[in-house]
Amino acid sequence: MLKLLCMSKGIKQVYAALELCESEIRILVGEYFNTRFNIIRADKYPTNTISDFKVSDKEKLVEAMFRHTTTIGIRECALDRYILSREIETTKTPYGEVRRKTSAGYGAKREKIEFEDLARIARERGISLWEARELL
Repeated sequence: MLKLLCMSKGIKQVYAALELCESEIRILVGEYFNTRFNIIRADKYPTNTISDFKVSDKEKLVEAMFRHTTTIGIRECALDRYILSREIETTKTPYGEVRRKTSAGYGAKREKIEFEDLARIARERGISLWEARELL
């Protein structure tokens, strides 16, 4: 993942982050003013066309950002993301079908029941989510 952060100084500080990931492009724009950070815009654009993304001409990208924004600084950091493999399996229970999400890898394994299925069981039985989880 490539992440770029721009900011400009003054009474208001405006921050913009652009993240280029394997499956999406994320853009976040916010302002810091009077000890508060206000998010102005946050967008995700799904894509399957970015694979092994590398900026071919970093100087041109930096030049364009300085030319077309009011920023006085740009930070760059390259990040790698390690993820666990994921599976969803549906099992039949006395309370109906329940989807269970399993994630595993790097010596770790996690299981989680799908929230919507837990919520359905809780509503049907008039119990809390915790109690519904305990039933399963």
